Amino acid sequence: QYVHEKQIDIISLDMWFTRSKGFHWSFGITYVDNTVDWFGNIRKHYKDEEMKARQPRNVDGYFSCLRVCTELELETFCFNNLKFIHYADDFFKRPDTSGFFYWKDERLILPILKNCLGIKALGEMPIERCVCILDIDITDEETTKFLIGYALPFEKYMLELKGFKMKE
Repeated sequence: QYVHEKQIDIISLDMWFTRSKGFHWSFGITYVDNTVDWFGNIRKHYKDEEMKARQPRNVDGYFSCLRVCTELELETFCFNNLKFIHYADDFFKRPDTSGFFYWKDERLILPILKNCLGIKALGEMPIERCVCILDIDITDEETTKFLIGYALPFEKYMLELKGFKMKE
């Protein structure tokens, strides 16, 4: 509904946008309007100064440039109070590309960087102003229950062995 009301061409979960201070737009969990000629737009703007300056190395980089040098509406969103795990690499070998994301109170929190590694500057930051923060009343308990039940099945099994049950 939000996407149609605002006539957004593509919108993606805030996984890099806030972390790069609005420089890098990325795919991830993304809604795409398939009526847009995306490759035509990349070809049309391939030689623009923005493309030359940024030297995109992947599809995210090209779309980051399109966001700046076209009239296309490329936006970023997050859900308030959502905890999300991104499994790209090993969490501890590459905590910059993988990890645990938590959007709460207009802040992006990366608990592994902030709490485990003690790097507060990279582990907590204000969400970029232009990010659409959707609030669907997710509670801490709901998001934790989801993570334990679906994303971390071994941990759920271990908790059940110890007699711990999430509230229904």
